[in-house]
Amino acid sequence: MITGGFGYLGTLIADVLHAQGFSIRILSRNIPSSLKHVEDDYEVFRGDILNKYDVERSCEGIDFIIHL
Repeated sequence: MITGGFGYLGTLIADVLHAQGFSIRILSRNIPSSLKHVEDDYEVFRGDILNKYDVERSCEGIDFIIHL
C-alpha cells in the first residue's frame, strides 16, 4: 500500500512497482480528476491516514506499506 500515492513521488513509485508485477493499493482522501484512470490498474482505498478505522481496513491483506 502507498499512502500519498497520488503525489509526484507516490505516482512514480506506484508505476515502477506495478510494472514489476506488484499489486498496488493507494490510501487517499480523494482522487485528483487527472488521475481517475489509475483505478483501472490500482486498488484505491478512500480514507484518511488520521482515521484509525480507515488505516486498519486499508491494511487488511497488505504485505508492506510505503508511507509518503
